[in-house]
Amino acid sequence: VGAVSAKAMKSLAINLLLFHVGGRAYFYSAINTPPGEEGNTWIGSLTLGEQSYKNFRHMGFWKLYVTSFYFAAMTVTTVGKLKINQKHFGSAVGFVV
Repeated sequence: VGAVSAKAMKSLAINLLLFHVGGRAYFYSAINTPPGEEGNTWIGSLTLGEQSYKNFRHMGFWKLYVTSFYFAAMTVTTVGKLKINQKHFGSAVGFVV
């Protein structure tokens, strides 16, 4: 059981690191978009329920980071066939945790 637990923890740590790095890349690409073109980015066109991210530069850092992390996790785990089906930001946070 100890070896299985160690492998599971190692796999979890590697996946979390991958999601973190991917999330930071998404976050960096969105933040460095020229002003006025925010709606053309991956996050600017995103809508979770009634929450629109069109003016994402005015949102808090953690909300943007969790969204980026979630987006990276969904991209990696669905092999590019991304379907964001979370209706509320809290659901995305629950998925990440």
